Amino acid sequence: MIKKIIIILGCMAFAGLIIGVTRWHQSRKVTVCIDQMQMWEAAAESYCLAEKHGPEEILMLEDLSAYVRHGMAAAVCPCGKQPYAPFSVAMGPVCPNGHDMAPGEARPFKAVPGSKLAGIYEFAKQPKQ
Repeated sequence: MIKKIIIILGCMAFAGLIIGVTRWHQSRKVTVCIDQMQMWEAAAESYCLAEKHGPEEILMLEDLSAYVRHGMAAAVCPCGKQPYAPFSVAMGPVCPNGHDMAPGEARPFKAVPGSKLAGIYEFAKQPKQ
């Protein structure tokens, strides 16, 4: 009888461990996705400043890949197989699996004075030569 109770408790502890590891692994994937979207956003801001594009212009990930550490390998959410869609700096990247890069922030993103995004908006206001 005691042996059965020990076996049952051991199985329950093992099941709890498996569930905990699975949940941790899933939350880690979401964290990686958000980190990747932030990398793509920073790459888009740098690209827009270097190539003189405005914040509303839709950017292709292939064009930005030179600005991202892992290039196109970081173009897919770890929770799925769909790549991030082309995006504008003002709207930011969007995960095809629904992860929010900036929870609680309204889109288009507001440009904080002195930020890269504000520089892109200011540059876009200048007449093209």
